[in-house]
Amino acid sequence: MEDLGQSWKKLSLSEEEDRKVDLTSNKKEGKCVLVAKFSMNLDVEKVLMGETWSFDRHLVVLGQYDRSIEVNELKFRSTFFWVQIHGLPYSHLNVETALKFGDSLGVVSKPKDISEMKGGTFMRVRVEVDVMKPLCRGRHVTWDEASEGWIYFKYERLPNICYWCGHLSHNDKDCIIWLQSKGSM
Repeated sequence: MEDLGQSWKKLSLSEEEDRKVDLTSNKKEGKCVLVAKFSMNLDVEKVLMGETWSFDRHLVVLGQYDRSIEVNELKFRSTFFWVQIHGLPYSHLNVETALKFGDSLGVVSKPKDISEMKGGTFMRVRVEVDVMKPLCRGRHVTWDEASEGWIYFKYERLPNICYWCGHLSHNDKDCIIWLQSKGSM
């Protein structure tokens, strides 16, 4: 009968098999760039006005390429969202208030038809949002010298998002904050 130690050695890896191949430097997350050519400028405008785009619920950030820099130097840091502004009293359901809140979030793209900004019990504004920062959930507001409140935002066509930290770059299960807290926040 063969010794158990000898049998175990037969199942162990050889030195050659045990050498690791390091692929950590090859990781290229978020570096995928797709260049598309349109025959008409109207088509480009239509695609960009249709933002926010997503694929399989993951954010796709678009930008125009003018060939002045190399493709690998392009920065995809922002995209447009329609943001709903909720919690406004009826007296503040107007375009000026919506634009003021929009300006606090990023660069506002004012629509040609102002009626697109009205949503019944809320206002809407199209804002260019920095996707490298967490999404803003709302704002404190001062109504007058004696009263304050909270206005909250809802983002239309929102792709996957981390509900722990508010970033669009990962989901809940990949969040460093969630992992460090062991899911007990």
